Amino acid sequence: MDLKNIFQKDKNNTIRFNGNKLSVIIPKRYEIYGCLKIQQEVHTLGIFDLIINDKIEKGFFLPAIMIMIPNDIQMKNIDTESYYELTFEKGDIFMKTSYVVQNQALSYVIFKEFISVGKLPKFINYKNAPLMFNSLQEVTGAKLTANPVIYEIIFAYLYRDKKDIMKPYRLTNMKDEPLYIPLKDVAHSAISTTGRIVGSYLNDCITSVIVNESENNSEIEDILRQ
Repeated sequence: MDLKNIFQKDKNNTIRFNGNKLSVIIPKRYEIYGCLKIQQEVHTLGIFDLIINDKIEKGFFLPAIMIMIPNDIQMKNIDTESYYELTFEKGDIFMKTSYVVQNQALSYVIFKEFISVGKLPKFINYKNAPLMFNSLQEVTGAKLTANPVIYEIIFAYLYRDKKDIMKPYRLTNMKDEPLYIPLKDVAHSAISTTGRIVGSYLNDCITSVIVNESENNSEIEDILRQ
């Protein structure tokens, strides 16, 4: 389903929901960064999961703060995480205005939440994860000088085999769903023994070194041995 068919913009640049029922699932964690305020109007980072007519699941990616006016707001828990579920009915305001304000700080929030902390929205997966930074510079105004390949490398590094957390997903047959680990999880994100020991959370890293023996030499470790 094309999302353009279920939203309609009026002459005031207000975007209204044009279907029967829409559920917007917003992580409560956004409040940590000041990116979510629940009042009569909802101010939120525009990255969340959508459920259309209780059966069609989609994702919405707008790296900006948007204003929504839902018909109903409820709290719900999914896999130990808390979310706000915003319900829209036909004619309800999905975006109060289609104009958004550039906010460079949101690029940090997105990197911190989705990569460092590892809290990816449901609609972001192994194939499309690196693409989310494509529109980040244009929408937020942030100057991202890193080559897009860097983001592909990061995600290829953080997606692992569910059966073996130390094995990159790209080295499997890629038929099963992958496991996504946070960048800050040094005990598992670092592959070499040295990388784990010099990282944060020393006790966890030492345990990881003992349990998960490195199978390949690290160039930095070879240098340190000399």
